[in-house]
Amino acid sequence: MVVDRVRHEITAEIAGPRNAQLLDTAIGSALLRVNRLVFAAGTPHHHLSALLSPTRSRVLLNRTGDELEVADGLTIARDVDRGSR
Repeated sequence: MVVDRVRHEITAEIAGPRNAQLLDTAIGSALLRVNRLVFAAGTPHHHLSALLSPTRSRVLLNRTGDELEVADGLTIARDVDRGSR
């Protein structure tokens, strides 16, 4: 398999009872959700979703200088519910 690209999405969510217990954190704590979608031959190949406690986890991004100049590797999206205004 040759990987074409990998898409990472990092979001935040609140720990419910089950995830708080599994991650040994308090209910209502902020958690990080990291979704990873790998594409091969132009189509999705596999998906991974991980829920992390920010007190014990970090997200690291390493890029070369060449990658920074030619790639659009990091986008920050803000989702707005325009119907609630």
